[in-house]
Amino acid sequence: ENNLIKFKLYSWILPILLPFGATPSNSYAELEGNKLHVKLGYLFDETLDVSKIERAEKAHWSLLQGLGHRIWFGKKMGVLASTRNVVCLSFKEPQLIKALWSFYFETNEFYLSLADPDAFIKALEL
Repeated sequence: ENNLIKFKLYSWILPILLPFGATPSNSYAELEGNKLHVKLGYLFDETLDVSKIERAEKAHWSLLQGLGHRIWFGKKMGVLASTRNVVCLSFKEPQLIKALWSFYFETNEFYLSLADPDAFIKALEL
């Protein structure tokens, strides 16, 4: 089964993200089987293994932490275009996720801003 949840995008950030190819139509989290494809334009395009996720829950992300593709203290990574409707994926073990070009970052928590976080968390069935 395929579940596609669009990103929550602040309208004021769209002009900033547009040069990086991030538009409402190509910014999403798509669950297909045991794979989670996360895309935010050209900034981020990765597939994660759902079996490595321990839990998914609503979370807080401050504007001070930034928007776009972010790396934060405590092995946290975020792909966000809003500080609302944020979901945190906590991994069973730290995961290497592409940070930029060919650089990878070890992360324990991965944050997403989604249009429908409740539907996304339900679709993960953790």
